[in-house]
Amino acid sequence: MSAPQFATFRRFVLTGSIAAVTATGAWYGAGLKMKQDIKQERQKAAEATPLQQITELETYRANLMQKKIMLDKKIEELEIKKRKEERRRLKELKRLEKEKAEKGE
Repeated sequence: MSAPQFATFRRFVLTGSIAAVTATGAWYGAGLKMKQDIKQERQKAAEATPLQQITELETYRANLMQKKIMLDKKIEELEIKKRKEERRRLKELKRLEKEKAEKGE
């Protein structure tokens, strides 16, 4: 009876070990790939001519400006929404005060 339990236990241990080794290898490989990509980008930037650097910086600036415009638009929409909600609350408060005043009379 103990042999099947041992076989089951051994199977779980082996499966877990293989999964752990695979996950660790994938994680380590991804880290190496990221380091390699960063190294290539730095080398590419160092070898770039001033004109290429200017072009890259202008492209980067244009992307940042697009993001800024999108964020400004979102901020404006949130402010408009906040003002509408505030007006709605004030209107509701005035209505409640008016009802209270009418009941009190």
